Amino acid sequence: MRSWVNTHLIQVPNADIREIKIVQPDGNTLTVVREDGDAGGFRLLEMPKGSTLKRPDAIETLASDLNEIPLENIAPLASVTFPPGRSCGSA
Repeated sequence: MRSWVNTHLIQVPNADIREIKIVQPDGNTLTVVREDGDAGGFRLLEMPKGSTLKRPDAIETLASDLNEIPLENIAPLASVTFPPGRSCGSA
């Protein structure tokens, strides 16, 4: 139990999400947009015509996962040893 820190980093209610944009390290993007207002589902903008998702629920899952993004693998700073020049706050 991590009682010394609130592990809920981000909480975005699904109804508040209009668009999700993911930028890959190579610069490629994935953009998911909500259709038909608040009650609508999501669709992938970059989906080629005639293509389908292997898992149609994957886009909805992505949006619902934003509801709660927890911190994981965390420890108090005093309990972590960093290599020289790689500590918290070093350039």
